[in-house]
Amino acid sequence: MQILQKIIQLADSIPLGTRDDWDSYFLGQAFITSLRSTCGSRRVGAVIVCDNRIIASGYNGYPKGAKHCIDGGCPRFAAREKGILESGKYSDDYPCDAFHAEENAIYQLVQSGIQKTKSDEWTIYCTTAPCRACAKMINGAGVTRVVYHEGYPDVYSIEYFKQYGIELTRIEVAN
Repeated sequence: MQILQKIIQLADSIPLGTRDDWDSYFLGQAFITSLRSTCGSRRVGAVIVCDNRIIASGYNGYPKGAKHCIDGGCPRFAAREKGILESGKYSDDYPCDAFHAEENAIYQLVQSGIQKTKSDEWTIYCTTAPCRACAKMINGAGVTRVVYHEGYPDVYSIEYFKQYGIELTRIEVAN
């Protein structure tokens, strides 16, 4: 309940009638979704939107029934904690079986039977820029726009999106 309590306090602190633009609103929803993450390295959330409605959401974490990363289930996280592996780097010696937030959101679309029509414009809002594997899945799912806040150490995906004409918008927030 502690997280909910903080969210309520935040909502109560914002004057009535104050609203963000749609991109900021949905990116905020991605941050709320990220609060379910079980990853010990990075808290990531994603929401997929069509016609200003959330049609799917996801956060990063281990498969259902598996030991969560934060509970010792991830060799990659353990290697990062020991300084053996840098963020954004991959090694077969330290695998991670977690689903990324973007993957989980796309899987949710599939499980719900939601299919994209030719006229649909799908945007995915991510707390962190997608990695290279997620970039390919996002493209394959037919998402035409990616909005994110934080960069990712591997810039491959940014170049990938540009190559395939997927619009990118980074929302930076001043502290």
